[in-house]
Amino acid sequence: MKLWYVVECIARQERKAVAALLAEGYQHTLLPMCKSWEYKRSWEEQPWFPRYLFVNCEQYGRKPGRDTRNGIVGLLRFGDSLGIVSDEVIAAIRARLKEEGGCIVLNRRAYYRNGQKLAISDGPFAGHEGLFVRSAQHRSAALLDLIGKSMRVRIPVEAVRAVS
Repeated sequence: MKLWYVVECIARQERKAVAALLAEGYQHTLLPMCKSWEYKRSWEEQPWFPRYLFVNCEQYGRKPGRDTRNGIVGLLRFGDSLGIVSDEVIAAIRARLKEEGGCIVLNRRAYYRNGQKLAISDGPFAGHEGLFVRSAQHRSAALLDLIGKSMRVRIPVEAVRAVS
């Protein structure tokens, strides 16, 4: 079983640390990336585990040390023991990355326009359609035609999808 060590990086310097490790000969490094919808209303690519990356040192023979010029703080430690991740966990992360096209997508919620028609797929209002009104952090508000009049209802973001 291969063991992967967790390398702690300086904030926002994970890519620089990967480049430095690759230049030193550590061929088995992993920096899983994700995309999330940011407040700027654009997709932003960032590390899935901010400030951390994974490295397998078996073929290289030694563990990477502190190199703050290249963004490496050192190996993650818990007291006297090192932060180690099993090969199975790394395989699961790689499978998820492959499944998602190389970059894991977080905050999958879509942003709807006011008045856009929505279908509710889950919860007590499943099967109903309504008009999008507004969105909060984890909930959307929609106008549903219930009991003969339009009512504003708050619905979890995951339970809503756009209707063409």
